Amino acid sequence: MNTVGNTRIYKQCTDASVGFAETLMEQFQQAMTEKLQGLVETTRSGAQQWQLLDILQLMGNKDQRTLGEFKQNLLLSFQRFAKGEISVDDSFNPTQTDTLSLVQNDDLELGLATGSLVKRIEDKFPEELFLVHERLQALVGHTLPAEANPVGPTQLAGGFKETIAVLQLEPKVAILFFKIFEKTLLLNAAGLYQSLNEILAGAGVLPELDFAQAQREKRKQQRPASNTANMQVLDQELQQAEQELGVHTQPEVHQDYPAQTMAQPNPGLPSGAYQQQLFSAISTMQQQSQPPQQPQDMGGEYLPAATQQGIAGQGFPGSGVMGQDVSSQSTNASGEYTQAVPGMPLPRQDLVVALGQVQQHAVAGTAAGVVTTSVAKNLNRLADVAPGRVLPCPIQPVTILVNAIEEQTGISDQQLNEDDINTMELVSMVFEFLIGDNNLPDSVKALLSYLQVPYVKIALIDPEYFAQPVHPARQLLNKLSDAGDRWLNDEGFGQFKVFDEIKDVVDRILNTEELSLEMFDVLLDDFVQYVEKIERKVDQLEKLSAQKAEAEQHLKKVKAFVHKRLKARVKDENIPAPVVALLLYPWFDYLTSIMLRHTEKSEQWQQSLQVVDNLLWSIQIKRTEHEVNRLNNLKDLLHKQIERGLETIGYDHEKGQALLNKINELQQQAVQVIREEDMISDEDVVEVEKMKAETAQREELITAPDFRDMSKEEQALVEKLSLIEFGTWFEFLEEDRAEKLKVAWYNNENLSYLFVNSAGKQVSMLSALDIAQKMITKSARIIAGSTKPFFERALEGIFEKMAARVEQ
Repeated sequence: MNTVGNTRIYKQCTDASVGFAETLMEQFQQAMTEKLQGLVETTRSGAQQWQLLDILQLMGNKDQRTLGEFKQNLLLSFQRFAKGEISVDDSFNPTQTDTLSLVQNDDLELGLATGSLVKRIEDKFPEELFLVHERLQALVGHTLPAEANPVGPTQLAGGFKETIAVLQLEPKVAILFFKIFEKTLLLNAAGLYQSLNEILAGAGVLPELDFAQAQREKRKQQRPASNTANMQVLDQELQQAEQELGVHTQPEVHQDYPAQTMAQPNPGLPSGAYQQQLFSAISTMQQQSQPPQQPQDMGGEYLPAATQQGIAGQGFPGSGVMGQDVSSQSTNASGEYTQAVPGMPLPRQDLVVALGQVQQHAVAGTAAGVVTTSVAKNLNRLADVAPGRVLPCPIQPVTILVNAIEEQTGISDQQLNEDDINTMELVSMVFEFLIGDNNLPDSVKALLSYLQVPYVKIALIDPEYFAQPVHPARQLLNKLSDAGDRWLNDEGFGQFKVFDEIKDVVDRILNTEELSLEMFDVLLDDFVQYVEKIERKVDQLEKLSAQKAEAEQHLKKVKAFVHKRLKARVKDENIPAPVVALLLYPWFDYLTSIMLRHTEKSEQWQQSLQVVDNLLWSIQIKRTEHEVNRLNNLKDLLHKQIERGLETIGYDHEKGQALLNKINELQQQAVQVIREEDMISDEDVVEVEKMKAETAQREELITAPDFRDMSKEEQALVEKLSLIEFGTWFEFLEEDRAEKLKVAWYNNENLSYLFVNSAGKQVSMLSALDIAQKMITKSARIIAGSTKPFFERALEGIFEKMAARVEQ
C-alpha cells in the first residue's frame, strides 16, 4: 500500500466488508435460532431437547461476541492480504476430500462441510470473485493466490470456523452451523462482491478488466504446447530454399502433433478445469480429423436407416425462401437473405438464422416410421401429453444437419466456416451422448432431445459456450438432466412435478425466436429455485427418516438391554404366570421408558429394578416371622409403585388391577403352608415359557455381522460398505424393476443401513451382510459417478470416442 489514495480505497473496501459481516451474521443468527427451535419442537428425545436448548442459550449469551470475532477475523484477512501474507487453510480445499473415509471421522465431515461452502461460492460467483481478487491485488501491489482473497470463500470459511470455536460445539452441531452459514452467505455474497467491484472500478482500479477475455487468455496458456512456431521456421526455410532453386510454391498447411502425444485431461482437477482440458483436447482432435463423411456413411451410427432415407430422400419441405433460389444468398440484420460474397464463409449470425428455419421443420419419429413435422406443432402436443407419451426427437449428426440447412435454405457446406462446423459437430455429439446416457431416464431423454438445434444456435451465438463450464446454457442442461435423473422414472413419473417443469423449460426455449444469454440466465435461475425447493423438502424428509430410524434403533437397543436385565431375574421356571405376564409386558415397557429418559446408574432406574426384585421376593414362601412382617410392610408400597408405573405407560386399568389381584393372592399364599394342589401346574409352566419366547423374539436386534460366518467375498464387501458415506446411491434390482435408493443413515454398532428414495422417504433398513449378498448376486450395486454433471460426462464420453478413433 504505497499511496494515501490507495489506503483510502482499501479502507472503503474494508468498511463495506465489515458492514456486510454484520448483516450476514445477524441473518445467520436468526436462521440458526429458527433451525434449532424447529429441532427442539420435532425431536422426541428429552436429552436432545435439553442439548438444543443449551445451544440456543449459549448462542444468546455470545451473540455479540461471535459477531465481534467474525468481524475481527475478516479485518485480519484484509491486513494479511495487504502485507502479502498468505493465510490459506488446506482443510478448506474441496479437492482434498475426494477419498473414501469413515463416516464417523468428525474432522473429515467438518472438512467436507467447509469444502462444500467454498465450492458453491466459487461455482456461483466465478466472475465476481475474479474481478475483486484481481483489483485488490492491483491495489496492494502483491500477487497472491485466489484462496488468499480476504472476502473469498476460503477466508470467510476459515473466519467462520474460528468464530464458532468460542461456542465449543460438538462436531455434528458445528457442521449444522456451517450448512446454515453457507445458505446465508449464498444469499448475501452477490451484494458484497458487486459493492467492492463498484468501489474499486469507480476509483480507477482496473476499470476495463474483462473476465471473459482473461479466461480466454488463461485457456490459451493452459493448452498443450504446439509446434506452430517450429512450423513457421520450417516454412521460412522452405521458402528460402525454393527461392534459391528458382521454384515458388505455397507453404504447406501443417497440423499440430498427433493426438496421442497430446496431454491427457486430468480427472483429478476441479470439475471446471477438467472440463476445460477435455474441450481443449476434443478441439485439437477435431482440427486433426479428416473432413466429415457423407451422411450415408456415418448416419447409421446415430439414426436408423429409415431416418437417413427420410432426410436424404424427402428433404425438408419449403426449400428456399418464398420459393426463391438462395444458393448464393446471405441474410441481413432483419433475417432476410442478401447476395453472399463468393468464396467467403457464411457469417455466423446468418448461419443462426438458417438454423432457425431448420428448427421449424425438425425430424420426429412416430410409431409408423419417420415423418417430417413442425417442431412448434410437436411442442403444442407436448403441452398436453402425459408423461411416458412424449416421442423423442432424433438426434442429427453434423453432416445431416448441414444437409438440412442446404435443403431448407440453399446454403451449402462450402459456405460454412470450419470452426462453425466443428461447433455444430460437438453439440450433436453432446446430444448423441445424452440419448445413450444410462444415467438418464427415457422420459428425460425424450424431452431434452428437442434442444439440439437451439443449443447449436446458442453455441454459435456465444463462443464461450464450450470454453466456460459455468455458461448458463450448460448449467441449465446439467440441472435439467440431474433433476430428471433424481426424481423421474423412465415413464416420466415421480414424487414431484419435475416432468412438467422440464417440459415447460423446453417449450420456452423452442418457442423463443432470438436466443440470448439473458434468457438462459432467467431460465436457469427459475429452475434452480424450483430444484432448491424440492431439495429442501427432500432434505427435511431425509432428516426425519434418519431421526426416526436412529430412534428406532436406539429403542431396540434399550429394549434389548432391559430384556437382558429382566431375563437375569426371571430365570426360575416356577415363577407363576401372572408375575411373568406383568414383568415381561407392561413392566418391561415401563422399564424401557425409564431407560430412555435416564441412565443405568440413575436413581429412577435402580428403583424400578428394585420393584422387580421385591415382587419376586414377595411371592416366595416365607419361613420366618421376620419375613412375614417384612412382606406385610412392603406389600402396600409395592402395589402403589406398580400402579404408578402402569399409569405412566397408559396400561389398561382393568387389566392392571386383575394382575395386581392375582399377585395379591400369590403373596397371601406365600405366608401359608403350600399344599400340593397349590403348586404351579404344567400348563402354567408352558404358558410362562411361551411368554418368555415371544418377548425375546419381539426385542431381537439386527446384530453386527460375524466375519467367521462369511465368505471372503462377503467379508471384503462388508469392509467396503463400512467406508461408504452418507448420500451414497445404490441401485436395487427386484424382478424387472430397478430402484435407486440412497444411504441416509447407518448404525455403526450393527452395520445396518437406512435407505431412502429420491423423495427422502424411508424404504428399507438392511444389514451390511444383506447388501453384500445382494451385490454378489448382482441384484444391488453402488452407482458410481452419478455426482458428475451431465456436461462433464458428455465431454468425457466424446473424448474417449474420438481418442479411440484416432488410435484406429
